[in-house]
Amino acid sequence: MGQFEDSAIETTLLRWVTAGVASALLLTGFMGFLSARTAKEAAEDADWVTHTYAVKAALEDTLRHVVNIETGARTFDSTGEDAFLEPYVNGEQVIAQDRDMLRHLTADNRAQQMRLDLLEPQITAKLGIAKKLVATRRETGAVAPTAVFYRIQALEGHSWPWRPASPSRPV
Repeated sequence: MGQFEDSAIETTLLRWVTAGVASALLLTGFMGFLSARTAKEAAEDADWVTHTYAVKAALEDTLRHVVNIETGARTFDSTGEDAFLEPYVNGEQVIAQDRDMLRHLTADNRAQQMRLDLLEPQITAKLGIAKKLVATRRETGAVAPTAVFYRIQALEGHSWPWRPASPSRPV
């Protein structure tokens, strides 16, 4: 009878050991699966972060190019020197590339595409102002006064040299 009891104990013990090893293997496999899944999600998140930074960089480049075009046109308007027109002359092509890059980068996001639709007329307006400043300076040879100059003039209560004084305000 001792041997039978030992055999029953060994069988029970063997079952518990087998169940323990099987549980350990299942838990290890499950943890491996979760680790792989988490690593994949982390990689995807890193890709989205990189994509976000690329979109932000493209927007900053576009803003910088628009400001350079506007600055070049305003400086040309003030000085009449063609050397300041380089950003203006190259600007339309650069802005077109920027617009294409932004459209490409945001093609997967309809909300961002809609924001670009709102940005486009603003860029076009800025380029139009720059174009008008350059054209006016080339046609007349004179500095084109802007609304800011007129507001300053009104605050100071006198005319600028290139604008005749009004009858109510002496020069």
